[in-house]
Amino acid sequence: MNFGEIINEAESLVKQHPDQAKAGLDKAEELLDQQTGGQHTDQIKQGMSFLEGKLGLDGQAPAQQ
Repeated sequence: MNFGEIINEAESLVKQHPDQAKAGLDKAEELLDQQTGGQHTDQIKQGMSFLEGKLGLDGQAPAQQ
C-alpha cells in the first residue's frame, strides 16, 4: 500500500465516521497542547483547523489536492 492509498483510506474513514474523527483530532490537539506546556497553543489550533479543513470536518467539502 502506497502513501496515496493510505490517504484515500483515511479520507474514506473520516467520511464514514466524522464525529469520531473530530473527537480524535480534538483529543490530539489537547494532548499536544499539554505536552508543549501551552507554549504553542495558537500554532496547534492553526494546524488542527487546517487539517479539519483538508478532511472536510469544518462543515465544508474537503479541499481537493
